[in-house]
Amino acid sequence: MPAGNSVVRRWVRVPFAVLAVGVLGFVAVPAAFAASTPHKSVTASVSCFVDNGDGTATVTVDVTNENSTAVTLDYGPENRIQPGPDNQGQPTVFAAGATGAWSGTFTKAQLTTAEWHLDGSTVALQTTSECGSFDVPAQGAVLAVVAFGAVSAIIGAALMGEVRRRRLHQDVE
Repeated sequence: MPAGNSVVRRWVRVPFAVLAVGVLGFVAVPAAFAASTPHKSVTASVSCFVDNGDGTATVTVDVTNENSTAVTLDYGPENRIQPGPDNQGQPTVFAAGATGAWSGTFTKAQLTTAEWHLDGSTVALQTTSECGSFDVPAQGAVLAVVAFGAVSAIIGAALMGEVRRRRLHQDVE
């Protein structure tokens, strides 16, 4: 084998070695950082309930993830509602930095002892705060949409007229 080939091979191997070290660093450094970042809690607090009129009530719970990344808490000791099975429809993935809500329906008998065990804390699902509700009259909603459309059309026409007027004025000069 000619001596020139070993020099070429060496020049080819060096960039690949540098690339491999770079890829390893790209993967290892974030993983080490993530391992050292302390886990903040995912918390829940009962917001309100709706009496369904059939012996059940739907409870709304506000959930907050204080972490900068999404947190997954599978059904089990860190994410379970009792009494009953661990999986009662509650979420398992909590978006980063997000506050969201979850609603669950229970019999009134279940609600006397129902608790959500979430990420090391427990929240009782009982509340005396009824969820507010309001009805939007169908006629009022349609009227609002028509009025908004009419006002938007008038403003748009006025703006288009002004644009045309300015163009005509520029053409005259």
